[in-house]
Amino acid sequence: MPVEYLNRINIFIQIVVVMGMIVRSISLVRKSSRPMLAAYFTFGCISFVMSDMYWLAYSFINPGERMPFAANEFGESASFLLFASVLIFAFQNIFDGAVREIVLTGIFTAANIALWIGWSGEWLQDIAGGIIFGFFLCASVCSLKQTEALSRREWAGLLTGSYCLVILQGLIFFLPEKMKKPVDVFCYVIMYVLILFFFYKMIRAILRDRNIDTGFTLSFAAFGWTVVSLYMSAEPIYELTGLFTTIIFLFMLDAFGKKVWES
Repeated sequence: MPVEYLNRINIFIQIVVVMGMIVRSISLVRKSSRPMLAAYFTFGCISFVMSDMYWLAYSFINPGERMPFAANEFGESASFLLFASVLIFAFQNIFDGAVREIVLTGIFTAANIALWIGWSGEWLQDIAGGIIFGFFLCASVCSLKQTEALSRREWAGLLTGSYCLVILQGLIFFLPEKMKKPVDVFCYVIMYVLILFFFYKMIRAILRDRNIDTGFTLSFAAFGWTVVSLYMSAEPIYELTGLFTTIIFLFMLDAFGKKVWES
């Protein structure tokens, strides 16, 4: 199956899943005691699905062409801001006492922005979108800290894996051609080890430990890391990573619903 067809199928599945999330979250807006929390989540999902719809339409209009700075970027950025607002609204003062985490996440975000610029050459799009995405990553990391979702060893592993990934991705620009492929493969190994780590932690918190706050924050952090990996992936790994993003949405909805009803 040609990659463009697989991409369209993945996007269509994601649109269906997120539309279902929107219907569910709208009911939470009406019924929960914290309607604003549910509203932020609902509008975040709406923004994301609008971005997907634009991307799907563009894939039919200009198949194979690189998309310029367009409506889908605004939709993605809006969803990141709204999901960050969900975490900030759910956990008060999440940035207090988290200077180290914010600085380290900011450096990681800046490294990602530099990589995106190196790959695409689109300075305005990558800087503007990267700052907003970085804000969401900071909210995710700080909420993980506040809920004590990770142990000290797990924090160390996440930090090491994240920084090794961006350093190796940067080195690929300067390595001889014969060395680029093995390093690139190792980068995918790092990405997917951390994706599976977040899946394990998230599923355990939601289904086994039944820890509402931990499952809630881990689902958003898993989404953030998978998006990081998505932006670093080429075809056909890009499609597999996109599928993981869609699956995470289902866990986000489950964890979010429990958090709202808990309130």
